[in-house]
Amino acid sequence: DLSQISGGQELMVRLALKIALTELLKSRLELDIQVLFLDEVDREMDMAASKQLFKLIRELEKDYLVMVITHKDYLKSNFKHSILVQNHGIQDGATVKVVSA
Repeated sequence: DLSQISGGQELMVRLALKIALTELLKSRLELDIQVLFLDEVDREMDMAASKQLFKLIRELEKDYLVMVITHKDYLKSNFKHSILVQNHGIQDGATVKVVSA
């Protein structure tokens, strides 16, 4: 019952399930999955939980290219490369800029 845990804990459970399903698909269907997309997995996490998430991402990078979508600067600053997407409104569109550390 996910109603008994915090938002950050729920996100960690969901992330664990995604990783487990990815590994299952790789082994059962012999798929060569090389990329993991983590979309705002840190949105409900405090700083301590985000640091744990970052450690997990570093472990995952041993086996996958990990793409993290986040709005938190302290998490973004831990990566060598980032893609900055700026939305200028519906009519003006968006710009994309690749940033390297």
